[in-house]
Amino acid sequence: EGNSDVVMIASIDNKTKNVKLVSVYRDTFLSVGGGTYFKCNNAYARGGAKQAVQMLNSNLDLDIKEYVCVDWAAVVEVIDDLGGLDLNITQGEMNQINKYKKDVDGVTGKNTPNVTQYGLVHLDGTQATTYATSGDDFLRASRQRIVLQAMLEKAKKANPATLVKICNSVVDDISTTLSLDQMVSLAKDVTKYKISSTTGFPTDLTTKNMPRCGDTVIPADLVTNVKKLHEYMFDDATYTPSQTVQAISDTIVNTTGITADSAKINTSDYNETVGATGTDEIQKGSETTGGTNVQ
Repeated sequence: EGNSDVVMIASIDNKTKNVKLVSVYRDTFLSVGGGTYFKCNNAYARGGAKQAVQMLNSNLDLDIKEYVCVDWAAVVEVIDDLGGLDLNITQGEMNQINKYKKDVDGVTGKNTPNVTQYGLVHLDGTQATTYATSGDDFLRASRQRIVLQAMLEKAKKANPATLVKICNSVVDDISTTLSLDQMVSLAKDVTKYKISSTTGFPTDLTTKNMPRCGDTVIPADLVTNVKKLHEYMFDDATYTPSQTVQAISDTIVNTTGITADSAKINTSDYNETVGATGTDEIQKGSETTGGTNVQ
């Protein structure tokens, strides 16, 4: 197994059907199991989806039991079955899609045409998947949430038979704890779900070139970030991180020299993607705030 390209947590309020999405930056320096510290997406390479979930649970004090693990081909297939997505892309993003779509075609065997326009454009499954998997860690995570939001909105307009067909067609391409019946029942309820807010993790961070890892996202520090995450996801302002998280946090500080007071990179321009159909819409003012504008 290779590293995972996308790590995303969905917190669903079963009463209101409101969903909070958290992108965990794949290059974040965390414990990946067996006493090893590395980029967190390496957990998947070490032990598949179960290890990736275990990595999230131990580093972030979570108790995730259900997961869905998809490859690029499954994402392409779902987007195509939904009839493609209308996204607002920049000229630079158009060029990136055209440059990297061959990597996705390599997995699916398709021969996808170039995107020839930018602005609000209609993208097929391959083009939209490529859009979501290129760019730096912060921008890429934003794009992934924008694509997921667009998929949800498109699914809400699809008829139930189409949604059942999609569940049946992708069930063999994904690894999940959910049964086909559970997937179908979630799909049929899709109109009730609403993405209420999104963010990235960690929120307080810097980047550093680490031995063996290269350019890495360092939480500053993990305890601070996990507290903020629990307040964000569960409205819990009184939460205290476990001894496990405290110990992992201490090890990261000792290994990297990055503490809670270390220089921060401002990712606030990337975090809230609800209602956005493109990254241009969420970066208003990023050039004028004086924070680091990571492109």
